[in-house]
Amino acid sequence: MEKINTTTFDLIVIDMIKFQAHDLSDTDVAGILEMGKKTIKQIFSRYNNSFEGLSAFEIRRRLTSFIDMLISEYKKLKLIPDYEKKKKNYDVVNNLLKRYDEYLAYSKNNINTGIEPSDPYVSILQSSVDYLEHINSPLALVNPSTSLVSDIFETVFKKVTGFLKMLNLGLFPDAFVSWRTLHESECVLKLLVDGDEKCRRDYLTHISYNNAYRNKDNFAQEELDIIFAQIKENMKEHGLKSKDMKKFIEYGWLYSHPKFDPNDACFKLNFRDGVEKLAELSKYSKIYEGASEIAHSSSAFFYVNDEFCKDLSLAMTYQSYVRIAELYLKYMKIYFVMHKEEKERSLFYLEDVKMVSDILKEKIGPIDGLDDE
Repeated sequence: MEKINTTTFDLIVIDMIKFQAHDLSDTDVAGILEMGKKTIKQIFSRYNNSFEGLSAFEIRRRLTSFIDMLISEYKKLKLIPDYEKKKKNYDVVNNLLKRYDEYLAYSKNNINTGIEPSDPYVSILQSSVDYLEHINSPLALVNPSTSLVSDIFETVFKKVTGFLKMLNLGLFPDAFVSWRTLHESECVLKLLVDGDEKCRRDYLTHISYNNAYRNKDNFAQEELDIIFAQIKENMKEHGLKSKDMKKFIEYGWLYSHPKFDPNDACFKLNFRDGVEKLAELSKYSKIYEGASEIAHSSSAFFYVNDEFCKDLSLAMTYQSYVRIAELYLKYMKIYFVMHKEEKERSLFYLEDVKMVSDILKEKIGPIDGLDDE
């Protein structure tokens, strides 16, 4: 890769400063630019050789980190009382160079370990989730009484984006753990979308139960007495005892699901034998347990294979997302009847996701306990 000339470097950094400081006042942006111009030439002469052989993504990452430090240094100086009078005592350029030296020294082992945003494994999934979130966002009012399912879909779409950001940073075990939460969310969404109105109402009721259980100080004692009397009465109907209260509050809404069988002796108020089972996604339980081991900092967390986590988390997230997107299309059926172009575009993106999902499934090979879908 050819060296970046000084003029190009100046223009790139100045444009990036303007972009990254866009939420600040014009005065602050001008102050950051003034500070930046003092450091740009020294940064360029000192680090230009270090850019050789790096990908465009890594160069952008390094420059972005430098500008973040620049903005941070500016904000720090503004906190100092009477800074304008004292600023001659602060060597801004030297401070920034020291911080950037430390950044390069401590981050050298992480260079080029992530998946670039332009990689099709990332960009194809991102395109689809961005489009569905664009449709869903106006409907997600963060008000469970009116927008419960839309709110959950919104959270899930953001979770997928967060998963992809972890891949960009090379945090593959963390991405695998993130799939665990996505799997839990998928199971809940499937039960709510496929369930009836009574099931969704009971889910809301148990949200209020949980709120009262965990935030007692926010309720008057009379309110708490009424709520817990109701909880105990409902528990009694299902033959539960006082020790079962916590799990009833979290999972008791499952009793209202149409697929709940009161004669099923294997059913339990927990995720694996309750939520996952009713959602008919128990085939993923072993992989879920593996992700849980990493999440809970067992020995697997410290010695997990990054490459294995990358491939498995990608495959699992793609598979989960395909089903979640199809659930969204089902839930929004009336909307898409009225907005056919948006449905066609959603399906267009989803077809690409399905194609990559099949490629990843082939790549990781058969997994014990996981049959072909």
